[in-house]
Amino acid sequence: IFYKAFAKVDLYLEANGGHVSVLRAGSEDFAQGKVGFRGQLTPKLVGKFDVGGEHRTITANGQSTDQGNPIFGGSLTQTFTDDLVGSVRANREVSTSISSVGQTITTSTAGFNLQYQFGPTLNAGKRRLALGLDYSYANSDFRISTTAGTPAQNIDIHTVAPSLEYRIQEYWKVYLVYRYQDLDSNLLGSDYQNSRVSLGTSVLF
Repeated sequence: IFYKAFAKVDLYLEANGGHVSVLRAGSEDFAQGKVGFRGQLTPKLVGKFDVGGEHRTITANGQSTDQGNPIFGGSLTQTFTDDLVGSVRANREVSTSISSVGQTITTSTAGFNLQYQFGPTLNAGKRRLALGLDYSYANSDFRISTTAGTPAQNIDIHTVAPSLEYRIQEYWKVYLVYRYQDLDSNLLGSDYQNSRVSLGTSVLF
């Protein structure tokens, strides 16, 4: 929900919730609430920042545990020209494990995105073709064991995703994305590299 508080500043509320279940492990119900602002910092730079919290109820091994955790994040979006837009983003949150009661996972993410539109235009002035490049970094810290002195586990994930999209109509586009992901962990035997190609379509209404 967005509310225009000032000429160049919007306030907003965001809510999320859901249920997750893991076979032979456990389940959890979670609810998140965030409040933030979106501001026109310059004629071509938009900033966004939010802060909030979440509540989780984890059920595992016949036991239920309630836990509350903070969430905060932000992004900057710069319009360089009518056809070139870039953004940077960052987020941090704390969550709890479904399978191990008492295990806490702290996740920090950061990344950037560039999109360049080109080719013929539609009636609404949007270009039919667009090239995109997205990079993201994620770090997770967690403990598998609650035994005193057990070191925290750490995972770093780097993801690069170039893309090409074609706008059939103003509200309908198809896209092709190649994603390369590299995971580096201090867990023995957990490192991997992964490539994926996705073909999809998106309709706005």
